[in-house]
Parts: sequence; C-alpha cells; structure tokens
Amino acid sequence: MGRIVVQQFVSADGFGADSNGAFTLFDDMGGGASREFDEANAEWASAIGAIVLGASTYRMFVEYWPTDASEADPIADRLNAAPKYVLSRNLPAAPWGAYAPATVIAGDAAALVREVADRHGDVVVWGSFDVTDQLFRAGAVDDLRLVVLPVLLGDGVRPVPTDLRRRPVERVASRAFPDGLVELEYALSPR
Repeated sequence: MGRIVVQQFVSADGFGADSNGAFTLFDDMGGGASREFDEANAEWASAIGAIVLGASTYRMFVEYWPTDASEADPIADRLNAAPKYVLSRNLPAAPWGAYAPATVIAGDAAALVREVADRHGDVVVWGSFDVTDQLFRAGAVDDLRLVVLPVLLGDGVRPVPTDLRRRPVERVASRAFPDGLVELEYALSPR
C-alpha cells in the first residue's frame, strides 16, 4: 500500500494561491525554481508511482508539461511518463500531448486516491485545493511536502483546509535551496 503525498508550493506567509485562486508564486519571485531544487524534486518524484490532479490543476499542467517548453526541466520525463489521474465530475477526457492520457476518475476523493495508491505505490497530489481539502478532511493524507517560496501574498488560499482539527505532525526532512526555496516534509501518519 502506497502513501498519499500532498506537495504544495506556498508563499512565505502560507498561501498556495492568491485570493482569486491563481498560482503566480514563481512569477512573483521573478521566474522558476533553481536548478538545484528542480533536480532534487525530480529525484524525489522518481519514486512516485502515480500523480493525482484536480481538473483545474490538470488544465494548468497540460499547457506546459507535455510540451517542448518543459524539455529542459529535470522532472519532465518522470512527470510525463507517470500514470496520471484527474479527479473530475465534468472532464470527459484528459489527453496528455504525445504521452498516454490521464485517467479521469469521479467520486469520493479519499477512496479513489487510496485505490490509486494501492495500485501504484506512493502517489503525489499536486495543487488541486478542492481535492486536497477532501483528502485532509478524510484523514487520507500520509505526507505533506511544502515548498515555501520567498514571496509574501498577504491573502489567498491556504494549502490545508482552515477547519482541520489541531494535531501534531512529524518533521521528516527539511532543505533550503540557494534561490530561497525551503522544502519541508511532514508525516501525518506513521511511517
């Protein structure tokens, strides 16, 4: 049985998107992440069995990852080759450029993502606040990886639902990168 890992990119003041739901953090800091971060993230992602996205994050990702623009990114090959699932009640199909399409699934997010983890091993859920909120509320998230960017938003969308009950988490790892990004990994369930 694989672990369900939520990885979110957040501002230094703890927001995963601006108050309109737009993800502009890399633009706000003047561009993308450092090569060191990209390589470390690609190494981590090499152990991921599958990727889960919500429909909005799928639409954002498919505009970049399966295109020539992503070729130089160290994570592109793994991200494009990995089995992908899109949680959506409305999306009829989820093509992925020249790669195998993502599988569209609908229903109870926690049960569906657990099935994906049982089938593929560790699963990463990127972005997709509606999906991750459902997973957090159901107690289905095993690990939370926060990548903190050196940007202040002042207001916006939190990476976890604001109505979660208070609970301790275990810090598994932390790492700072030259561009100011800090990666924090927490276990929410026993390893």
